[in-house]
Amino acid sequence: VDCVMYLTTARSRVVALNGATGEELWSFDPFAGQQRTGPLASGGVNRGVALCSDGRPGGEGWILLGTAAGNLYSIDAGTGKLDPRFGEQGVKDLREDRKRDIARLSYGPTSPPAVYRNVVIVGVSCDEGPGPAAPGDVRAFDVRTGKPIWRFHTVPRPGEVGNDTWQDDSWKDRGGANAWGGFSVDQQRGIVFCGTGSATFDLYGGDR
Repeated sequence: VDCVMYLTTARSRVVALNGATGEELWSFDPFAGQQRTGPLASGGVNRGVALCSDGRPGGEGWILLGTAAGNLYSIDAGTGKLDPRFGEQGVKDLREDRKRDIARLSYGPTSPPAVYRNVVIVGVSCDEGPGPAAPGDVRAFDVRTGKPIWRFHTVPRPGEVGNDTWQDDSWKDRGGANAWGGFSVDQQRGIVFCGTGSATFDLYGGDR
């Protein structure tokens, strides 16, 4: 973007490079000084970042990074510093606002979020095997503040389309059905498209 490359390394560090020379302009390490309490989703995979322009002349906007540890970061694209207006000093803990305790479960974005106008849309990687698993809901946040805007339950709750097909309340505490692979957004119509993994547990549906 404007001759700057924004990329992630194998350990989820974000690097900005001069696109003509390869010179490093800045780098950001989301795990620097951080103590993790839960496992990394998909072993810590990261597939890139999203860029949100701020619309000002000369303004570079923000880099949006989701990590396999369950955080969403807003980074000033010009300086590599966290934007203090977003979440808690630049970081949104995606494990917050959950009705279930998922602190010890695998949960976090492994693909870039999508940006539509003032909304950042996030999917996660989570467990799909037997045993407890975090829900795979698609979630949207205000791109400037990190405040929640909406949530789509990939396993429908009571009153939502399709819930009646989950017999014997088998929708309860169901994990998986997660949009781990990223999104496509129809910018004209305001529609986001995503594919999901299986509801837990994968390849077996006898309990649902």
